[in-house]
Amino acid sequence: MLGQSERRQVLAVLRRGVPRLSYWTVRDALAQIAALLPVLPSGSPLERYLPDPEPSDETGLTPADIVRRTRQQRAAVAGTLVAGLEMAKQGLLQIEQTAPFETVVLLLVDG
Repeated sequence: MLGQSERRQVLAVLRRGVPRLSYWTVRDALAQIAALLPVLPSGSPLERYLPDPEPSDETGLTPADIVRRTRQQRAAVAGTLVAGLEMAKQGLLQIEQTAPFETVVLLLVDG
């Protein structure tokens, strides 16, 4: 059984070996939406406001790479949706979805 100091040392080594993932944040999404909303046509789908995806060359990807990419993509969608909801709450845009699981679109508010 490891003592307290040995456990700290093991955890420190493990943390150094695990790269931190870079996620698209709500702050990133707010800036992206604010920049693109006046440029993109009103009613553009939420996906148009997402960050550019990584190159899609699947060769050489490990299962861990695929999981990491999937998590980053899901985080980007979630962050962008939350940012859109916040901007809608502030009256800067409208969000529409015609039916459950249909495309979410962002509409610029006139005025």
